[in-house]
Amino acid sequence: MTFDFAMLLLFASTAFAADSIVPIPLKCFDCKNINDLSLCNTVTTCNPDQVCYVEQNEGIDNVTTSSMGCANKHPCIDVTRFRIENSNLFSHGVIVGKRSTGLASCSVCCGDSLCNNVQCFALTKTLRELWKAGHLDLASLSYKQ
Repeated sequence: MTFDFAMLLLFASTAFAADSIVPIPLKCFDCKNINDLSLCNTVTTCNPDQVCYVEQNEGIDNVTTSSMGCANKHPCIDVTRFRIENSNLFSHGVIVGKRSTGLASCSVCCGDSLCNNVQCFALTKTLRELWKAGHLDLASLSYKQ
């Protein structure tokens, strides 16, 4: 095998690999019904059709718990986009009006690895600010420069 042929073969295999790049799987924190987000150190790998989520619930005893993990991409992105684009309907992250006990008082998704390790309302605010500044891809809920 000559040097030129070997280089051509290497270039062709590199070009082929570049055409078939597989996205890096999204990793998310994964804990259920915890009182302190900083206690969650479990990380899971999502399926390609999933994004990270964090949800905050207030129970009957006024104890707030959070859950986080992977969620189906399209319904989660749609709900989060609505929340981001219609902030006037929300007060501190919840829809204005009577809230049913046991329902999520905040639920939001994000599309970058390990993005769901913050309080739900804070993540919603951050995503809204990134969107207003043009740094949030609403189709994937991921950061863009």
